[in-house]
Amino acid sequence: MPESKSLIVTILLVMLTAMGPVTTDLYLPSLPSLTTDLSTNVATAQLTLSVFMIGFALSQIIYGPLSDRFGRRPVVIIGFSLYTLASIACAFAWNIETLIIARFFQAVGGCSGVVIARAAVRDIYGPRESARVLALLGAAMGLAPAISPVIGGFIHKFYGWTGNFMALTLYGAVTVIMAFLIFAETNRHKDPTALNPRAMARNFAALATARRFVGYSLTNTFIFASLFTFISGSSFVYIDVYDIPPEDFWIYFSACPLGYVLGSLTSARLSRRVGPDSLILAGVLFGTVTSLIGMAAMGLGADGPVTITLSVIGVFVAVGMVMPNSIASAIAPYPKMAGAASSLLGLVQMTVGATAGIIVGITFDGTAWPMMFLLSLMNISGLTAYLLLIRARGLSQMQDVPKDDPADPVPPAP
Repeated sequence: MPESKSLIVTILLVMLTAMGPVTTDLYLPSLPSLTTDLSTNVATAQLTLSVFMIGFALSQIIYGPLSDRFGRRPVVIIGFSLYTLASIACAFAWNIETLIIARFFQAVGGCSGVVIARAAVRDIYGPRESARVLALLGAAMGLAPAISPVIGGFIHKFYGWTGNFMALTLYGAVTVIMAFLIFAETNRHKDPTALNPRAMARNFAALATARRFVGYSLTNTFIFASLFTFISGSSFVYIDVYDIPPEDFWIYFSACPLGYVLGSLTSARLSRRVGPDSLILAGVLFGTVTSLIGMAAMGLGADGPVTITLSVIGVFVAVGMVMPNSIASAIAPYPKMAGAASSLLGLVQMTVGATAGIIVGITFDGTAWPMMFLLSLMNISGLTAYLLLIRARGLSQMQDVPKDDPADPVPPAP
């Protein structure tokens, strides 16, 4: 097998991390059509996104300890095998209830990729280099939500919404094969007690009461929720409110993740020079300001797809700056339970994100206002969490991270 720092393994880590945006964004152009074909309403169709996020959130709490106990490799292979089977079930769903259930199990399998990728980066690169690597992965991953709606729009045009889920089946199958062939085990600190209920409770309690972990996790969570707010509401806002054809939806939607790529590249370039906390603070401030400017422009009569897109591009720049640095800063002090830390962070992140998606569906009133209001609220909450829980308590600048904790040596497997 190739070295863990090789290009091909990095590509696999990108694919594992990108599972979330690919799975949520590829079929976005199909949501309005899917709603009609399955004889349902906007709020119920929205559950195909929100239930996916709930399954994603709940599953993360076990994948981390599983990978701490048995290793990263077997967990991700089994997880993505389940993802592939569930994607087939989605493609052949005959009603909205079946599709929602299949989406839940698609999330249960697929979320292994995000948990394992974050923990593997911590295993391979150590606490201080992981923020830069996560930012680079984020820049590459940012192409997924930019490209997915383009591909999804054209698949929908020729094959309908079922074609998008067959494409996700192919994505899952390729990832399983790559993980089996090239992904060497990275966990060199396997913990035989990781699945012991008392040990799990002790680990999660230690994380949940660590102010540093809580502060960075909540900052990350609210910024992510702003992103998912847009993802959940964008197809209905662009297609139903502004009458954008499904095949042209990508023109507006795909411009926004390019902001994420810009933010991630900025983070990767500056993380060593200015430190993760300066980038987090700049990001949460920028996201708050750009989202509020968007709402102000709408209030002044400039309501339209261009206004929404420009505002959200700014928010995505903030997401690209904040997420890799807040994830790395939250997980850095825990080399022996990186999986558990990744799981708990993901649980909180996805739960709040799913809740935001449900709220967008329930409050949709035929305008863009509910989506933009919630997006702004999440950015303000992220800024507040960082200022009160990290900055005000003097917990920034990678304090309490051991300087002599190098990346775990991961030799190539025989």
